[in-house]
Amino acid sequence: MISIKLMEIEQPIGTFYFGKIKMSQLKLIAFTRKRKNNIGIQRQIKDKKVSDISYYCKDPDAIFPTPIILNINTEKEIKQIGEGLFSITLDEKNEKDKAEIIDGQHRFDGINDSSLEDIILPIVVMFNLNESEKAYIFSTINNNQTKVDKSLIYDLFGLAENRSPYKTCHEIARMLNTTPESPFCGKIKMLEKRQSKEESLSQGTFVSHLLKLISQNANNDTVDSKNNVEIKDNTNLVLRKYYKNNKDSVIAKILMNYFSAAREVFIKEWNDDKYILTKTTGYSGMIKALKVLIPQGETNGDLSKEYFLNIFNNLKDVLKQKNEELTSEYFPSGAVGETKLCNYLIN
Repeated sequence: MISIKLMEIEQPIGTFYFGKIKMSQLKLIAFTRKRKNNIGIQRQIKDKKVSDISYYCKDPDAIFPTPIILNINTEKEIKQIGEGLFSITLDEKNEKDKAEIIDGQHRFDGINDSSLEDIILPIVVMFNLNESEKAYIFSTINNNQTKVDKSLIYDLFGLAENRSPYKTCHEIARMLNTTPESPFCGKIKMLEKRQSKEESLSQGTFVSHLLKLISQNANNDTVDSKNNVEIKDNTNLVLRKYYKNNKDSVIAKILMNYFSAAREVFIKEWNDDKYILTKTTGYSGMIKALKVLIPQGETNGDLSKEYFLNIFNNLKDVLKQKNEELTSEYFPSGAVGETKLCNYLIN
């Protein structure tokens, strides 16, 4: 038998109850119903999301403050034990006492796959909802969520004490945005609000693309760092070995050389917002090209500014031959323009 203490909450939709339960108990009574043939409300499970949550459970600072929302179809009495406080006892062997997960299935499955048996989770319990009511609650919760701007998220990672790919990329973005000799000085919009017209690239864009050269799963790398687990090698990530060996300054120097070369060859294009070089399309295309350009330079023992100057001078020649400019007319926003610039740089 599982006894749950609940706090009654009245809202316009009706009465529901807030409580807590151990994961080891929740998994004895909880279930989900995937939507199929117009029955059920749950989307299909995303295995990667479950896997990521399960790995996150290894984080010594793991936190799950958002409640899992449950519906229980039961005739059991909800006993009042105080002012606004109630208790219900469920029989995990009785199918009528099972709790359907309305929202939080990925959290539930991820935690269930981990070793956090004794973690206490917040829950919201509703009783005897029909299918229409369950669908309304699920769609309202998931439709009204507002994503936090990535620039703010990455900026907050800069406050973390522990090392992580997020923090490394944030610190490099901040350094390039504030160093006077940097080609990106004053050009990165560090938070949600644009401060000047010179800010042509958001911090979120800068960090998210740079991350792809360092980590395939930055969340897992962050957890590993907290647990003093050695960062795994991955030769497909051209900047990972520098991150692994705590050489963030080398990463910053490579980027400084690369983008300084771009600015020197394309002086007009770098400082005129008519062109795409310092916007998302240009930055993304240039970052993608580093997947090839860095290994080539390392093979020759040269990642200097001069090495990159040769590449951008070649790009200038190609553009002249094709009678093209670094504008959205020839390099449209999105994958097409980014890939085209990347290929021009590589070839």
